[in-house]
Amino acid sequence: MTRGGSSTILPILTCVLIGFSLAACGGSSGGGTPTPGPGGGTGPFALTGLTSDGFMTIESVALTADSRLKVTYELNDAGTPLAVGDLDRDPRFILAHIETDAMTGYTRYQAYTTRTVNGAVWPQGGSNPPALASATQVTHDSGGTLDDLGGGRYCYTFATQLPPGFDAAATHTLATYAHKDGRSVVANPYVHFVPSGAALTTLRETATTASCETCHNGRLEFHGGVRNEYTLCQVCHTDQSIDPETGNSVEMGLMIHKIHYGADLANGYTVVGFGQRPHDYSNVHFPQDVRNCTVCHTGGSTPNLWAEAPSRSDCDACHDDIDWVTGTGHQAGAQANDNACAACHGDTQMSEFDISVPGSHVIEYESLANPNLDFTITAVTNMTPGNQPSVTFSAMDKNGAVDITTLNRVAMVFGGPHPDYKEYTSITIVGFGAQGVLVDNGGGSYTFTPETAPMTPYVIPAMASGTWSVGMEARTNSIPVGPNMTGVSFGANNPVVHIDLADGTLGGGSPDTRRVIVDEAQCATCHGDIVIHGNLRTDFDYCYICHNARKTDEGRRPMSDPVLNPPESVDFRYMIHKIHRGADLDNGYVVWGFGPTEHIYSDLLYTGDLRNCSACHVGDSEKLPIPSDAISQVFSFMGVTLPAQGSVRPPTTATCLSCHDSDSALAHAITNMVIPDPVNDPDDWLEACASCHGPGAAFDAEEAHK
Repeated sequence: MTRGGSSTILPILTCVLIGFSLAACGGSSGGGTPTPGPGGGTGPFALTGLTSDGFMTIESVALTADSRLKVTYELNDAGTPLAVGDLDRDPRFILAHIETDAMTGYTRYQAYTTRTVNGAVWPQGGSNPPALASATQVTHDSGGTLDDLGGGRYCYTFATQLPPGFDAAATHTLATYAHKDGRSVVANPYVHFVPSGAALTTLRETATTASCETCHNGRLEFHGGVRNEYTLCQVCHTDQSIDPETGNSVEMGLMIHKIHYGADLANGYTVVGFGQRPHDYSNVHFPQDVRNCTVCHTGGSTPNLWAEAPSRSDCDACHDDIDWVTGTGHQAGAQANDNACAACHGDTQMSEFDISVPGSHVIEYESLANPNLDFTITAVTNMTPGNQPSVTFSAMDKNGAVDITTLNRVAMVFGGPHPDYKEYTSITIVGFGAQGVLVDNGGGSYTFTPETAPMTPYVIPAMASGTWSVGMEARTNSIPVGPNMTGVSFGANNPVVHIDLADGTLGGGSPDTRRVIVDEAQCATCHGDIVIHGNLRTDFDYCYICHNARKTDEGRRPMSDPVLNPPESVDFRYMIHKIHRGADLDNGYVVWGFGPTEHIYSDLLYTGDLRNCSACHVGDSEKLPIPSDAISQVFSFMGVTLPAQGSVRPPTTATCLSCHDSDSALAHAITNMVIPDPVNDPDDWLEACASCHGPGAAFDAEEAHK
């Protein structure tokens, strides 16, 4: 038996509702006094679920004497009754029931409304014949009768007849999709009921619309934007639905696991959708460790089914190199059914990395082996222009004080000035290239006096002023973790403090606080624990110091050349926008990192709507105008500004061009900015962006991003 989670790309079958008979539906109950259908009552039945959504409300459901479902619903827009003719087309209805396997107790949806679809030739790397001549797919009911009850109320009677002996004691789910105003307004109400009239006891919600939207921010929009409710998706994406072109199942659990595991699948996953368009998910990257199952499986009535009901379909959705017939890839050998799955792969973890479902999905970095390094900067002295600062910090872990000389790396970064950083210096305290004077104060407390070379003190630049920052990074030596004894270096937090250079001490003077632009907690909803650069960097406040407006990948890019192979900016605001824009960029985004290693972000797909800036930004931080003390982005090579047009970009220009990166957008931006001396004074800038794109302007950026 199988289970699941989101949506897909099935061709839409147009149906025509025919016939109008008031005798089919009488009054709000669906009318009449029909005799009971096989095994059940006639209703109306008690309803639970999302009975009302947007402009559509499901009032009641009942059965006719010959076991056809009658649905009474209302169309109403803010108190004004709507006619069916006001919609883009008539509402569509899908009916399914929950089937429980007698051996395992596993549940699955099975739909009554199905059709047969013929396979056809499809294009991908040439012309491909269909894998199957035909296949079954779940669809909506068609050919039923519609009665107008007046005042925006209607009754639809299904053409589909429930089969003799249908399980009237099972949970039945009616799911709907309707839309108007050119698909811009959508309703997806759904209801659960039991035809026997008994109380509802079984539901199946391994995820919810809300849990999907933690990453797919805004509103789920599939099949032309008209289906956006999780329950609607799962009653349609049952194991009855097969893509005939590829032969692949589009059952919910299998499909969603395969899509999210995409690039890591051994055999890939492609389905052919509307218009014979192939959807190849082999380049999809989940934005965090895919073993974090509870990111999706949370909320709803049965969120723990991922652990409680292991099945071959769900498991080999990710572990797609398993052959259940021969047993290849599965230590316990061939499995003809799911009956024994839970016997080995239970829902209770006895120890980390055991073969229980939760145990086998433990992420090494989140293992109990993580000592939870915790660094705190407790004092800073003598941090004034032209002088050598001293920094006192504590190093603790879950067992107490830490001897930092046993760690793989400890480093300190000095950067400034606020509000944006222009320069920084990183100095190693422990590890390769360590320099400076370290004093052990005991109890996990240390004082560090930095040097840029032996006996050469690091000093704050003589002309520096305002607020500068001090940050730290650290990680353990490699620790064997997990069944494969994978070596993991566990990182510490990244403490950052801000110092007023006029005073030079922590807590003294009036240091500026850098403006808050993004909420790290919001980023974590998609990315989980953000641990990058060899597990050394975990906090955004620390990232900003290095990924400043002047920073490029020059030091890592092989054979960097100011004209033929110019460095790329890794300015945080610019880099993050480009990474998330990914496949939608005109000119792509490629940067070089440690190794050197080429990082190509040009094929990444964002999981939400990029116009939803508040998914990452806080307050009004994305709105124009940008504060006048923000600094320009500079593309340079060996300290010299690159000769190309646009190598110096004021802050609004830099931010907008990170997404809108076409050559014409660059030309437009250059035309609307003035930098009198870009080489010597790039931060003396004027830009006219807010004149046209500011609040209330003709091309208000906020309106354009709605």
